[in-house]
Amino acid sequence: EQRIIASISDSLKQISSSASPDQVDKADRGLPGLAFQAVFTIHTQTEKRDKYLMDMGDALDRNRVSLYLDENNDLIYRIIDDLGTPHIIRISQGINTFQPEAKYLFTIDYGLSPDYSFMRMFINDKEVGRYEIQGWLKLVFRGPSDPDISKTMLIGCDISKHNFSKFTVAFSAIYKGPMAKQDYKKMFEIWANYEQKIQ
Repeated sequence: EQRIIASISDSLKQISSSASPDQVDKADRGLPGLAFQAVFTIHTQTEKRDKYLMDMGDALDRNRVSLYLDENNDLIYRIIDDLGTPHIIRISQGINTFQPEAKYLFTIDYGLSPDYSFMRMFINDKEVGRYEIQGWLKLVFRGPSDPDISKTMLIGCDISKHNFSKFTVAFSAIYKGPMAKQDYKKMFEIWANYEQKIQ
């Protein structure tokens, strides 16, 4: 069964419900996982297919992390787990999310533990999507010599080297774990200040 967070309102409910009684976000606990960040200008695209901004993994049908535009140009952050189940955050284009031909700082991350796992998406300094599981979202990477999934990362196409996308990338980075939300906000402020200085 495909699980989808299909709207910002559904995702905001998960974001607000994830705070514990002492108001500490469970996703900010420093769980093992990964974060990917990039400054993209996504160009207008009319192809009715998936168009990948970033893809990593060692198989098409499991243990895969992807960021792409679908055939309707919604932004999709998807993890396919070790059982082949896709977990998806879907964000539609709009004035409060992202629009073609504009520059944004995109961040996706995930954190995994036996009792709580999550996926998050940020655009600039706003968390626009969250997917949570009260349990283990299992990812197992079976690379030829290095289990680090980031070694398999491709930017601009999927891992089969098809389904290209049209965009400009000004910066990209991968981190060996998710960060706290306030750290992403600080990184956005640094980038935004730099952008103002060079204009």
